[in-house]
Amino acid sequence: ARHFIKRKVSHWVRRFHFDGIRYDAVSQMRERHFLHELAAWGREVAGAKPFYAIAECLPIDLSLVGPDGAMDGCWNDTF
Repeated sequence: ARHFIKRKVSHWVRRFHFDGIRYDAVSQMRERHFLHELAAWGREVAGAKPFYAIAECLPIDLSLVGPDGAMDGCWNDTF
């Protein structure tokens, strides 16, 4: 499954020039370190272009963002 997800990130970034991806339902993920891996992979695939990793996490978990967080931001359902 990890390989498949990373291939999909590569596909969207390379073929359609996406500059970021929102990862849905991250609160359901047991292995949060995989989010670090996905964000790093997206940046690697994007090369010199900026790449943003956004988490859809309900309820909002601020530990996902910031200097030690895996994501660049959290999608806010209540905004």
